[in-house]
Amino acid sequence: SSNFDPYNPLPTTPSPFLRTAYAPPVQSRIDTIKAGLTHVWRGHEETSYGADETRPTSGTGNNRWGSISMHILDSLDTLWICGMFDEFNAAVDYIDKHVDFEHGQHSGVSTFETTIRALGGLVSAYELSGNNVLLEKAQSLGDGLFGAFSTKTQVAMPHTNFFRGGGGGGIQTTIAEAGTLQVEFGALAKNTKNEKYYVAEKFFDVIQNQAHDGMYPMSMNVNSGGLAGTVSWGASGDSAYEYFLKYYLYNPKNGPKDERLLSMYNAAVAGMKRTLIKKSAGGLTYLTDSRSSRGRGGKMEHLACFVPGLLALGALHNPTSSTAQGDLDLAEKLAETCYEMYTRTETGLAAEGVYFFDSGGPGAGGNADFRPISSMRWNILRPETLESLFVLYQVTGDVKYREWSWNIWQAFDNHCRAKYGYGAHPDVFTASRKCCQGNDDKQETFWIAETIKYAYITQTQDFSGIDLQKYVLNTEAHPMKIG
Repeated sequence: SSNFDPYNPLPTTPSPFLRTAYAPPVQSRIDTIKAGLTHVWRGHEETSYGADETRPTSGTGNNRWGSISMHILDSLDTLWICGMFDEFNAAVDYIDKHVDFEHGQHSGVSTFETTIRALGGLVSAYELSGNNVLLEKAQSLGDGLFGAFSTKTQVAMPHTNFFRGGGGGGIQTTIAEAGTLQVEFGALAKNTKNEKYYVAEKFFDVIQNQAHDGMYPMSMNVNSGGLAGTVSWGASGDSAYEYFLKYYLYNPKNGPKDERLLSMYNAAVAGMKRTLIKKSAGGLTYLTDSRSSRGRGGKMEHLACFVPGLLALGALHNPTSSTAQGDLDLAEKLAETCYEMYTRTETGLAAEGVYFFDSGGPGAGGNADFRPISSMRWNILRPETLESLFVLYQVTGDVKYREWSWNIWQAFDNHCRAKYGYGAHPDVFTASRKCCQGNDDKQETFWIAETIKYAYITQTQDFSGIDLQKYVLNTEAHPMKIG
């Protein structure tokens, strides 16, 4: 069994950048966030238990992830960390009896999403709880996904059919999809002692000599290994850079660390600083992509708001490096920008993306720094800013990050809550618009896996045991023990 007890966590390893002791927890906040999780879980139990997703308004389920009970698989470690052990045990029992990766029509599933959500969820929940059913299911899922690596380069195909390979979707993938499988398959290899799962590492061999100014074009051919297209730390690029650092830190083989990965991470950050970091008219530091970087302004996606947390994590683990303090300073400036993307809307929620001005005045519905992008006014409960605020609070102890996190939680609670859970908001700049209707009647599983978890552990005593010097969190916030 596990010795991971979220109610009695060991004190967090002191951060070399800690400015002050962590503030005492506020129990009413912890209770409020846990009540939000309980609301989600009761909605799932009452309407569509075992479905991939629950629609929060209509209370119907959908199976868009291949009918594998994704909602349950992606939520397991959050249930454990939040002390919902009865629900956790019932979920494991359901998985044992009803989740079968080897039979059924699991066709054309997303290699990346299934790996980060389901495989990551199973391995993490196994490590926390010690329940062998979860490791057995993780191994079955890993074997089901394994055919995705049957390409000329052994870079994974973007879609696959469980146990049959293939899967449609062609040979074009992105560096985020192919480069965000390594922590999960490495964790599976470590826990099963089966080295075949280290195949995901081949991605690093294929791209390591293809950098442009330290960074990588986001489109990738799985057979040639060639890269093309825009350089971005938002969609299609983001988590590849995250895993250069996180797989280096995780080091599942427990031998000498792969210093090549740290060099790739540092070179990418240096390139980002040189070409993609800009300042808005009002002095906000923002991160754009290579397509926008040459203009007098630029788009910043909410997805890129994971970068402050990544920079702070890199500084935490390498505090004596010549770039650590500068990286942390940049992390804090970007985190402030990401928080402002929330506070400057009518709902207190951030849009999927905004357009920043380097000079000149506001656009319609905007402010001196940024304006809405008409096709990106919505919010689908994304976690990236809360993720960065969690990391920055643990690294610095500055209580403002905990306060900002709580304010964002309250905005979600006020504007995205529905009868059976929480759902998407169509226009964060217009508070009179209602969430969760029509196409917005959807509740992504990352809401439970990531957004609720990050909101919760930022408020709890000793972060409920999630110590960033002892755990790597995969890109879906599933913690994996280092060592």
